[in-house]
Amino acid sequence: MSQRTFIIIPVHNGIEHTLPVTRALLSFLHPGDCIVIVDDGSTDGSSEIIRHELPEVTTLRGDGNLWWSGAINLGARYAVEQGADYILLLNNDVILHPQFLEELRAGANKNPHALIASKILSADEPWKIWSMGGQVDWPRGKFWMLGCGDLDDGRWENPTNVEWLPGMSVLIPSEVFRRGVWVDAHQFPQYFGDSDFTMRAKKAGFKLVVWPRSRVYNKISNSGLDTRLVLRVEPFTPRKFIQSLSSIKSSRNLRIFWAWTRRHSPAWTWPMILGRYYGYFTLKCLQVWFHLPRKCSTEICRFQSKEQQLHEVS
Repeated sequence: MSQRTFIIIPVHNGIEHTLPVTRALLSFLHPGDCIVIVDDGSTDGSSEIIRHELPEVTTLRGDGNLWWSGAINLGARYAVEQGADYILLLNNDVILHPQFLEELRAGANKNPHALIASKILSADEPWKIWSMGGQVDWPRGKFWMLGCGDLDDGRWENPTNVEWLPGMSVLIPSEVFRRGVWVDAHQFPQYFGDSDFTMRAKKAGFKLVVWPRSRVYNKISNSGLDTRLVLRVEPFTPRKFIQSLSSIKSSRNLRIFWAWTRRHSPAWTWPMILGRYYGYFTLKCLQVWFHLPRKCSTEICRFQSKEQQLHEVS
């Protein structure tokens, strides 16, 4: 009997992203698999449109207060109750390589007690890597995404064990949830929910593996407020800078990042971690404010200045 995979896609509006990725997924499914859209209070008719155009897709509804983490938990709880063997977390605003799911399954077969993530590339610049998973260096006050900004030129083709994973394409054994490891929707409703969850899964005994033959393309310009400011997607103002330090839609939210830092890093590293994280962000914002030449995008995504011929996205 084949193993059942439930694909959880949290959405809040963005039907223009949700429909294409869901239609693509339908051709990848095995018998018994299920796509679950968790619609957290969309006002663009997402649930109704999906039910009308894709009736084979399961839709769960939230009231607008679930955010990413609560939506993942709602979908995962449904999947566990329905007997899922694996649960795939997937963003709605990504582009999928045709073999991404088969390759994730291949990675899971090779690593049966692990969370398996795709290599994430930039949708706008698909020759550049956005994530090969995350690492930490507590003594130096650093945490970062491997490969970010590197050219996808063959250097990142081997499966890689990491310390944390972004949550936009991760295949998770349902055993993780059955053993009581859930996303912390209270402390991390949006950002850091994925890294916190995967780090706790690792502490519970599960490996974290990036399987680079599985590829997904991330629409980076559709990211949070802080990234949009640094990428100059959104006009920069001092008011928006201050807002980025408190908004749930920003990974620079002081309260949330402090909670993550206290939970995962040794106390003696806290000044270094906070100083590096917010010092770099402040410098990048000053660069944007004074219209200085941009040498890189963000601490999270340091794009190289080299150009390479565009690879065709399948």
